[in-house]
Amino acid sequence: MSLTRVLRLLKAAILAALCLAICTAFCLPAAAQYTGTVPTSAPGLNVHLPITTDPAVLFPPQRELTLMPGDLLKISVYGVDPEYTDSERVDLDGSIRMNLGGVIHVAGLSVKDAEAAMSERFEKAEIFHSAQVSIELTEAPQHFATVVGEVKGTVPVLGPKRLLEIVAANGGIPATASTILRIDRVGQAEPIIVDIGNDPARTMQANIPIFTGDVITVGRVGQYYVLGAVVKPGVGQLSGSVPVTAVEAVSAAGGMTFPAKGDEARLIRNVGGQRTIINLQLRQIQDGKIADVVLQSDDILLVPSSGLKKFLATQSSGTVIALVVAMATILR
Repeated sequence: MSLTRVLRLLKAAILAALCLAICTAFCLPAAAQYTGTVPTSAPGLNVHLPITTDPAVLFPPQRELTLMPGDLLKISVYGVDPEYTDSERVDLDGSIRMNLGGVIHVAGLSVKDAEAAMSERFEKAEIFHSAQVSIELTEAPQHFATVVGEVKGTVPVLGPKRLLEIVAANGGIPATASTILRIDRVGQAEPIIVDIGNDPARTMQANIPIFTGDVITVGRVGQYYVLGAVVKPGVGQLSGSVPVTAVEAVSAAGGMTFPAKGDEARLIRNVGGQRTIINLQLRQIQDGKIADVVLQSDDILLVPSSGLKKFLATQSSGTVIALVVAMATILR
């Protein structure tokens, strides 16, 4: 074997050992707690959804069930001889075609109003006099609320329902889910945002009525990564009800090592679909001089050593992002 080939193999072995050392150093877990919201005006940081507080929006008057296309109706007429029964499905145009009485539009009407409309039709057509019409909704394929995101499913809504009942019917809120829920409602321009939290009083306040057609989105809180000059680099699990700040994440990772450059930390965050570098001054944050940062899902916090700081200073932002993301990928 030639000397050149031996040198190449030796170089490859050294690189492989270095990669293994990096993997071993970074594959340790981390966890953290949070003690309160930290406001800041820095762009891209601590962005949160505004919680809906208007009682008129959160607790509107209870709505009567209204008929919709696809509903199957059992129509009975009492007080006539012989008694009349019919079974009709509401067409896409919102009407039904009765054997007696012809076509009548019922979509958007309550059951009570539809009964009155049919009785009036029978009276005008001189089919039945003073007819007592009863409608039974036997199939209601469109009367449901939908849950998407970390919790998935549909729940029939044929009477009064509450948010927690709908979520519980689909398995409840998992540990990976956010406690801040979004409800999109037909006819309402802005979504409803509620925080069911981990406080029973807050949870009950957020247990709002749910109506047919509502779409409930349960978001994912995900993970964050702490890399570089900390005692225990690794992955931290975000909690739906207990946010984590940058300083707390570093503390959960055992703190910074010597000679960490805390005021030269980088936060790699997905902003608008693109990875972005946000410079953090951890020492300044620890001293209470500037606001802390609440971490988001897939945030990567890099605390450089003096040597790594010098290396990063010579690289483009694209290269820094690629390097840090590659380091975090090892931990997945």
